[in-house]
Formats: sequence, C-alpha cells, structure tokens
Amino acid sequence: MKKLTTKVLKGSAVLTSGTLLSRLLGLMREILAAAFFGGGRVYDAFVIAFSVPALFRRILGEEMFERAFMPPFERLRSQGQAGTARRLVIRIFIILGLALVLLTALLFFFMPTVVHFLAPGLSRDTELQTILLGKQILPFLILISFSTLTGSVLLFSDRKLIYSTAPAVMNMIIILVLVGFHEHFGIAALIVAYLSGATAFLLFQLPAFFKVMKSLKEDETEGAEDPLNRSLKESSRIFVTALANKGVEVVDRMVASLVGSGAISSLWYSFRIIHLPFAIMGLAISRSIAPELSRLRGSRNHRDFSNVIHLGLDTNLFLLVPVTVFFMMFSREVITLFYFRGAFTLEAVNRTSLAFFYYSLAITPMGLIALLNRMFAAFENNRAPMRVAIFGAGINVVLDFILYQTPLKQGGIALATAISQAVQVLLLFAALHHYPIRIRLSRILATLGQLLFALLFFVPILIVGKLWMPETLHFLPLFFWLVGIAAIAFLFYGTVAYGFLRSRRTEKMKVVLTGGGTGGHVYPSLSIYQILLDKNRIYQVRYWGIRGRAEEAIVPRINIPLEFVPAAPIAGGSPVAKLRSGVTILRGTLTAMGKLIRFRPHLVVAAGGYVSAPVVFGAYLLKPFLKLKIVIDEQNMVPGLLNKVASLMADAVFVNFRESAYFMWSNRCVYTGYPVRPDYLKPEKQRLELRKELGIPENAFLLVVSGGSMGARAINRCLSDAMDRLSEMDNLFVIHSIGMSETPEYHALKDTIHRLTASMGKNFDKDTLEARRSDGTIFYRGSDYFHDLYRYQQVADLLICRAGAGALAESMALAKPTLLIPKRGLPGDHQELNAISIAEQGAMDVLFEEAGSGSEVDRIPVPLFLERVGKLMEDETYRNSLGESAGRIFFRHSAERIYNTIDRVIRQKVIEGETQIVEPRFVQFQRTFDNLIRFLDHNSSKKNNLYVRFYNIKVHEYLASDQVLIINKGIKLIGSLKRADLYPFIYENFDSFQGYQKRNALAALTKADQFQPPFKSLVEKGLRDNYFETRREAIALFNRFFNQLTDEGIHRQILKLLNKQIGSFEVKAEAIRAAVRILEQDAFLKQMEPILFARNIRHREALLDAIRDGLNLNRFDNKEIVRNFLKRMLITTSQFQPSFTVRQRFITTIKKLEETNHD
Repeated sequence: MKKLTTKVLKGSAVLTSGTLLSRLLGLMREILAAAFFGGGRVYDAFVIAFSVPALFRRILGEEMFERAFMPPFERLRSQGQAGTARRLVIRIFIILGLALVLLTALLFFFMPTVVHFLAPGLSRDTELQTILLGKQILPFLILISFSTLTGSVLLFSDRKLIYSTAPAVMNMIIILVLVGFHEHFGIAALIVAYLSGATAFLLFQLPAFFKVMKSLKEDETEGAEDPLNRSLKESSRIFVTALANKGVEVVDRMVASLVGSGAISSLWYSFRIIHLPFAIMGLAISRSIAPELSRLRGSRNHRDFSNVIHLGLDTNLFLLVPVTVFFMMFSREVITLFYFRGAFTLEAVNRTSLAFFYYSLAITPMGLIALLNRMFAAFENNRAPMRVAIFGAGINVVLDFILYQTPLKQGGIALATAISQAVQVLLLFAALHHYPIRIRLSRILATLGQLLFALLFFVPILIVGKLWMPETLHFLPLFFWLVGIAAIAFLFYGTVAYGFLRSRRTEKMKVVLTGGGTGGHVYPSLSIYQILLDKNRIYQVRYWGIRGRAEEAIVPRINIPLEFVPAAPIAGGSPVAKLRSGVTILRGTLTAMGKLIRFRPHLVVAAGGYVSAPVVFGAYLLKPFLKLKIVIDEQNMVPGLLNKVASLMADAVFVNFRESAYFMWSNRCVYTGYPVRPDYLKPEKQRLELRKELGIPENAFLLVVSGGSMGARAINRCLSDAMDRLSEMDNLFVIHSIGMSETPEYHALKDTIHRLTASMGKNFDKDTLEARRSDGTIFYRGSDYFHDLYRYQQVADLLICRAGAGALAESMALAKPTLLIPKRGLPGDHQELNAISIAEQGAMDVLFEEAGSGSEVDRIPVPLFLERVGKLMEDETYRNSLGESAGRIFFRHSAERIYNTIDRVIRQKVIEGETQIVEPRFVQFQRTFDNLIRFLDHNSSKKNNLYVRFYNIKVHEYLASDQVLIINKGIKLIGSLKRADLYPFIYENFDSFQGYQKRNALAALTKADQFQPPFKSLVEKGLRDNYFETRREAIALFNRFFNQLTDEGIHRQILKLLNKQIGSFEVKAEAIRAAVRILEQDAFLKQMEPILFARNIRHREALLDAIRDGLNLNRFDNKEIVRNFLKRMLITTSQFQPSFTVRQRFITTIKKLEETNHD
C-alpha cells in the first residue's frame, strides 16, 4: 500500500503541476478577455456561443472517455489483453468521428433554436451575434473532442506529464492569438484563438498517442472479451450524468439571462476562478487515482481499493476546504485582483464577487464528486452516479428559479449549485454500500475532526489579515497582501495538515515507556519493552516516571534512559487536594508534550500508576501531529479513574483479567494476561542446585514474603511481630523483601528493623538483617529489595505477597502456592477483588487486612496470620492444589498476543478486542447491594467463604464512614453476617437513624441467632415510629423472638396496628402474622374473620402464613375448626401472574392441617 500511495501522490503531483500551469494560463486568458471585452452583452454573446462545444468537450473528455471507455481499457491492459484494448480505442475513434460530424451538422442548422433556448432573455442584436459566433466555433468541438480522447489514453498509459501540459500549450496559443488579433477582429479573435489552441492541443499529443498504440500492438494478447458494448452502455449513462451536471451550467446561464445584463458573465468569470483550485487539486487527484482504481479492480484487490479511496477523500478535504474558506473571506479582493481593469467596471466586480462567494461553497463537493464518480467508473457501473446527477440537476434547477428572484440574484444561482453538489456527495456516499469496498465512517469522521483542528490555526490568521488589510489597494499592493496572508495561513495550516496526512510506519520504533510508583507498574512496561526488543522492533527507548519511586531504582539497572514527569494521584482527598493534583497533572501533561515533541516516538506504552496519566494525555494531544500510537496495560481487574479516561485515548488496552473489559470505557480491550518478566518464564534450575547457590538449607520449608518494591507496612509489621513464634516452627526459612519506601509516614527498612529487634532481641542482627533461632541457626534473611527475588520464589514452598496484578501473575507463572494479603482501601478495592477473583478459582489462599481503629494503620492480626501459615505448611495436598490451579489459569501466550496487537496497531489494522464482556459476581453485588445481602444471608455460616471473610472486615469500614448511605450498608451487613458483636452500634445509634436505617437495623436484628434484651426497647420504639416500614420490621422482629417479647404493652400496640382502619397494608399484613403468636385460637379466628374476604390479596396471604405458623408453633387446639374456617376463604386474586400465590399458600396450609391431624 505504501508503494501504491507513493505512486498515486507522485501522479497527483505531476497532474497538479501541469494543471496548475494550464489553469494559470487559462486564468490569464480570462483576465485578458475581461480587459479586452469587459463584462457586458458582447462577452455574454461569446459565453453562450461557446457553451455548446464546451459542454460537449466536458461530457466527452472529462466524463465519457475517462469514465466509460478508459476503465475497461486499463483493466484489459492489466489483464494482459493489450490487443483487445487497442481495438477498443480504434473503434471508439471511428464511432466518435461519425458522431461528431453528425452533431456538428445538426448544431449548425439548428443554432438559432439552440441559442434561443439557452438564453431566452437576450436582446435581438445580441442573439444574432451569438448565433454567428456559435456557428464559427463549431470546429472547436471536433478538434477538442479528439484531443480529449487521445489525452485520456495517455492518462491511463502513465503519460501524465504530456496529458497535463497539453492544455497549457492550448492556452498559450489562445493567449498569443488573442493578444495579436483582438484589435483587428474584435470578439471574433476569440474564435480564431480557440480554434488555433485546439489544433495545437491535438498535435502536441499525437506523437505520444501513436507510440502508446504501437506498444499495444506489439504486446497484443488475444482475449475473448469484447468490451465495446458494455462501454457504450456505460457511456450512455455517463452521457446522461454529464449532461445533467454540465447542462446545469447552461441552465444557470439561461436563468441568469433573466436577471439582467452582466449576470451571465459574472457567473462565467467567477466559475473560472472556482475551477482553478478544483482542477489543480480535485480533478488532478481523481484523475491520478482513476487508473490505479481500474488496476486494483482488475486484480480484485478491494482492500487497497478502499485505501486509495480514503487517500483521495483525505487529500481532497485537506486541500479544498481551506481554499473554500479563503475564497469566501476574500471574495471581493480576489475578483478585484483578477478582473478589475480595462472594460471591467466596479459594478461588474460587485456582481461577480457575489456569485464567487457562493460558488466557493461548491469547491469541496465538486472535488469529492469527481473522486467518487471515478470510483464507480472503475467498477464499470455508472448507474448510481447517473441517478444522483439527475436528482441533483433537478434540485439545482428548482433552486435556480427560486433563488434568482431573491436579493441574491446571480449569487442565488451560485448557491443553488453549491447546495446541489453537497446533496450529490451525500447520495453518492449512500450508494457505496452496494459495492464490495469498505469506506470507514470512523476514518472519515476522524479526518473531519483533524481538518477542523487544522482550521483553528488557519482561520484566525485570515481574520487578522482581513482586519489589517487597507480598504482600497491597487493591483500590486493587493497582490502582495493576498499572497502574504495566504502564504502565512497556508504555511501554518500545511504544517498541521502534513502531521495528519503523513505516515510514520516503520519496522524499528522509538518507544516511550511509562508507569511507575511501584514495581507492579514498572515491570509490565519493561516486559513489553523486552518483547519488542526480542522482535528487533526497538530503535530508541525512554522511560518516563516519578522521582523517588520504584522506577528510579529499577530502570537504570537495565540501561534505559530515565526521565521524570510531574504527576499526582487524583482519587480520594479533599477538594483542595484534588485541585492541587489536577494542576500537577496539567503541568505534567505540558512537560510530557515537550518531551514527546523532542523525542518524536512512534509508540507510547503506559502501564498504570498516576505518572501514566499526564504522559498519555500529552501523547493523545500530539497524536495527530506525531502520528504516534498509544497502548495501555491495565493489570488490575478494576481500573482506576485515570486509566478509564486514558483508555478512551488508547489504540489498544491490554487487560490482565477478561472481566476488566466490563469496567473499561474503551471497546479496544485485548486480553493478554500479565506480561511477566522473562525471568519468570525460564526453565527452573535443579531445586537443590539453586538453593545451594542462594544459601537456603536443602530441606527447609522456604517462605518468601514480599510486599512489593516499596514494601507493605501491614505485612512487614505482622511478620516482624510474629517472628518469635515463627522461629519455633521447625524447618522454616523466611526470605523477606522489606521494600524501599522512605516516606515521612513510613520508612520500611527502619521500621522493620525496629520491630524485629523488639521481637527477636539479640537473635536479630541489624547489620546483616538475619535472625537466628535459639540454637543459633539462621532462619530469616531480609533485604530492602531483592533484584533476583524470582530465584528465591522459584525454589519456595510458599509465597506471601500482595494481590497486585504483577505479584499474582508472577506467582501463577511459577505455579507456586501463595497466600495473598491484599492491601485494603485502594480505589475500587481492586487488590481485594483481584484476590477474590483468583481465590474463587481455587488458585490462591487469602488473608484480608483489617482496618485500624482511630489513628491506627491497617493491620493483620498475628494469630490469624500464624493460623493461615501453619495450615498451609501442614497441608501439603492443599498447597499442591493451589500451585496446580495457579499454573493452570496463567495465560502463557501473553508475549505473542501483546506483540501481534502492537504490530497491528502500528500497521493501522483492526485489532481483535474482547467481544464477550463478563460481569464479575462482585459487580452484581456492588450494583445492587441487596444481591450481596441475599448471598450473605445464605452463606454467613460458612466462615471460610471469601465474601463472608471480606465483608466481615469491610463492615467496620462502612460503619466508620461519615456518609449515611455507606453506614446503611454496614447496618445491613451486621444482620447478614450475624455480627452480634456489632449489635451495640445499632443500640447506641438507633434514635439518630433515618427512617430507612431504622428499618434496616430492625431487619438486621431479625436475623440474629439469639435474643438480646435491648431488642425489646427497639421493638417498642419501632412500633411507634412514623415510618411505616420501621413499624413493619418491628413487628417482624417480634415475630422472630415472640417467646421472649411477652410484654403486654407490645402485644397491645401490635393489635392496635392490626385493627387500624387506615394504615399501611404491609404493616397490617405483618400484624396478622403476629396475631397468631399473641391471641388464643378462638380470639384469633374471630379477629381474622374480616380477613377471609379482604380485598387486599396480601392480607389473605398473610392470614395463610399466620395459620401455617400457628400450626408449626402448636397454637391451635382444634384443627377441624381451623379447617372449616379456611373453607370459607376467598382464594381468587386480581394479580395477572401465571401462578396464584394465594392459592398455593392455601393448598400448602391445608396440607399442613392434614399432616397435623394425621399426627
């Protein structure tokens, strides 16, 4: 594709150069004509006379030859059928000659009718002059038609230079004849000039044309296909299309003749300037692309076909839109510069400027139509362009007759053309879905966005130039002002646009790595770097991190240049702290942008940590200019806020958990697993050999403890405090990576040494960081950081680590049994959720941290720690099971998938993202907290259940919150977890609770295993509460512990609520269930008599529940009376459900009666 793009762009450059020369000469021709003949009725006569040959020249040359006959000509040549292609050209020449002779004769005899039709508003003298000029110019039709046919053959035979310069030769001859003879012949000099120019046009091309035809004869390969019939069929469609498009110009002039004198020439002169950028850029691009499209279609290369179309669209938009803006802003100045001299008056300038302003809107649509029409022609199916052209012509004509009567006059006619062209573009795009090519809307939208961005640098310069420009200027000052403004504006615009359009695809890349704070963010970046390095894709690399963090110790060891970027976390903290972080991130973004501009990377790899944010933001802002790509590696299941935002800017997001795609805001997530360092994937040495190298006793139970590169305070302190007990465990050997944290809040090494000294006394050596048992044998070895920790882990019997994604992946890669101690309180609880996700698969054990009370930091209870470690040491089967499961779920193709994805991103290919988004179970719990409560209700007795353990710790955090809704969650957890030790929280705060909190508090106590005396007071308060749900739950609590709640006052209050005529039906339903626990059988049945036929179905259901409870509690003496009582009950319902709950409850209750009678 790169070679094809280069070929297309080179061809466009040749055509643009030739066309520029031709158009500049043509513009000079029009300037001279304006100076010699003005803008009055004389030139109006020539314009109408010239319209007929000009119309057929464009139909035959620019349309029919290039779109109907040349695509099959080029396709046949590319398929090796040169002889057939040659015969096709010869037959076209013969048919064209006969058609032109007949057409010329008809036009000669019917010229008066044609002129009257084209310009019904002309005066009689002007009409006669037009008829005479029209007959004289007719030979131009024959000459120019053969010239365009020969030129089309040259264009499709890669003779673009001759093709593009031949019109310049014609215009040069016209100028010379016009200058030499205008004084002698007057307006007839134009006839002589155009006939002379057309002859020169044809003669200039003939030698190259004959050479092409000769080469076709020599390379002749017979083919069975006869393309003429199809070409003629397509030519008829193109003839209609071109007639509609070009005929509209004739209609425009016809309508303009109704406006008044000078309107026709104002349209003509303004349209000549509009055609200058259109022909130089739009037509040059489409003509350069047309032969390539035919070749690609012949080889059925639809992918490159689409890419070439996109290239044409991008180039057209970026070149023509700024020209449109410039022409509209300086319409009067441009017309003044080109035409205001000689017979061209100020009034003519005003008329022409008005038309020119609105014609400018048509430049870009005209270029896009030319390109899209070539695309349809390459498929040799021009039905859609024909229909669109007819529809567009209809719109144009209707708008002509509407708008010319407005104050816009000839400007309205120009506006009608612009609107019609824009509608045609939209319709042609809509027709593309019928063809086997892929035009990506996303790429078009991206181009439009980039274009608008580039215009932000372009338009302000034009505005300033317009404001500073003097009102009246002569030719030379005006010329220099316009050229100067245009040069500056297009220089800035071109710099930006070039950044968008150029390609930076390369095999070897400049790469920026970022991500830091901890080793868990540094090592993934380094792993991706190693993957690319192994594939020989790295040219230069930089690592951008935070000063004083893990990357400062890790990165220099592998000889990667390390630079620093200001960054700050944004989660948590006060509004002022968040604002301060935002300012730091902004400063970091600007710093990163400066570094990016200097280094100019191809790829930015971000592996998380808050340093990634400013680097990714800066890279995204510069992405259009530097053509760089961004990939993000998200190690945790639940990404942080900054990574979610950054994912929208990334070309690909690597995720370690499939479930992570659920949380990401981007749809470009690719499951790659965790890119562990190659050291973790190397084959292990012999266990005994490696232990000997590391100084580990051969038969010792090796426990390797690490809290990450910066250390984990809770793990370090728990291990230190438990060391005296661990020393009593025979055969245990501990390797402890303490961490490099040296913050004012926590200095890992000093704090650990202090605690180990307190725990072990003289048995701990501060200098060597080794501890001995009482018999003098070393069983503990510590270090602030083990750069070869993986070697110890390879021969370990048990690992203890955090639940960061890196630690998890490394443990799984080694298939080692692991005890995870996730850090609590991180954004989104991501470490705890990582741990739960892995442990649910039976791959690792988990011990959760507990929140410290008051000013205390989070802690790990030493007894729990010793219990978990002891169990894992004793149960070898369990350890083996954990290791096997961990090894099984580890994704071992991470490097291959990461490399392939990056390669596709660099080559701008579609990546294979995650299509199945998995919703983790804990998300269901978080999304609807009641789902979690129901789960815990059924599992609270399973003390080893992960969620039970986790939320037994989490409940303290909830209750300590200052947010009412969070406290409410804690209240619910107290009930589901049956935390009797936390009931006092409810007792002490019940009076200050909101209504819904009181409801949930009473519901929580209903789940208690045992009655507690304070329940009585809460029931009494709840029964008198204003909130009906609180009263309902108070009755439910009574129903749960009615044997202990025998107070008459409570009974009376419940019965009062039962008999209340106006009140909540839910409260009454719960009171019905309570009545059976309060009243004797006869009193109960009498009280329930009205309920038998209650309109509210919930009351009848509650009655059935009460009777069933009464049977279970032996509250009824005579079951037969109850049976007869129930027989009178109404069991129909107004509920429109497939099952009737009241009927089911009725049947269940009757069965219960039968069982008790049987007993």
